[in-house]
Amino acid sequence: MNEVIEELCRRSGGVVTRRQALQMVPRWVLDDAVRAGRLRRVLPGVYVTAELIDDNHSGMSSIQSLAPQLRRRAVLAHADGRVAFSHTTALNLWGLRQQPTDEALHLTVPIGVGFRSQAGLTVHHRTAFAVGPPQVVVRGEAPVTRLEASLVESWPLLSAADRPAPLIRAVNDRWTNADRVSATLDELPRLTDRAAMRTLPECGPALRPSGRTDRL
Repeated sequence: MNEVIEELCRRSGGVVTRRQALQMVPRWVLDDAVRAGRLRRVLPGVYVTAELIDDNHSGMSSIQSLAPQLRRRAVLAHADGRVAFSHTTALNLWGLRQQPTDEALHLTVPIGVGFRSQAGLTVHHRTAFAVGPPQVVVRGEAPVTRLEASLVESWPLLSAADRPAPLIRAVNDRWTNADRVSATLDELPRLTDRAAMRTLPECGPALRPSGRTDRL
């Protein structure tokens, strides 16, 4: 592979965009690397060095065949500041739950952003959502939805057995409290099984509507 492209890949942890590459080399150099199989396209305009792709699982898309951290890096390269990791992927980045490698990454984007779900990626479009404070914070160089939103939005995606642990840990470690979680829950009146979250017995006093002052 061309030395310039190799250096670009090394600097970026194995991920390079077409725009980045064409700033450094002629188009034919990049296209040759792709045709030779040294670079693999995993998302539109995003390539990964072939040795980092796991081809042992047939039926997987290119993005699914990447290790979780590399998959997130490729998504950020493609999204160019337009997305934040959310739901169960955000819980992983908050350190509250290890996301299985075969589970789709969850992303939240503002309405109107042309980013769609595909195998390995689940995209949530939200009105009045902005990829920046206070709705989004940066953890490990990745944009992530705020803690309370991550907890609440993940609730219906987890099994009944897995639901309590992230919330209990976040509260016990004083990362959040009942008022903050309850206020976020109030913002999502149609959340599946929200009543079970309000009455979570493992957390002590139940989560009350945000006007109350009960604490977990």
